[in-house]
Amino acid sequence: MGEAKRLIRMSLSASVEFFNGINWLRVHKSYSVNPEYITKVSSENIWVDGDKVPVGRFYMDDVDAFLQNNKVGE
Repeated sequence: MGEAKRLIRMSLSASVEFFNGINWLRVHKSYSVNPEYITKVSSENIWVDGDKVPVGRFYMDDVDAFLQNNKVGE
């Protein structure tokens, strides 16, 4: 059986601290993703297990640098 999705209501910085064993990639002021689950990448979005997540303009350079240095979505 697959893993269930869970909704946790807390600030993004608190959730990153709570799940400190995961290498989070900040992609938007409201979103961080676990890079292990990225399945597709476009210029303005990242897909995580089929869910589209926007990439904020402020974070695009950091996301591009991360993607160039890591094998993601292959």
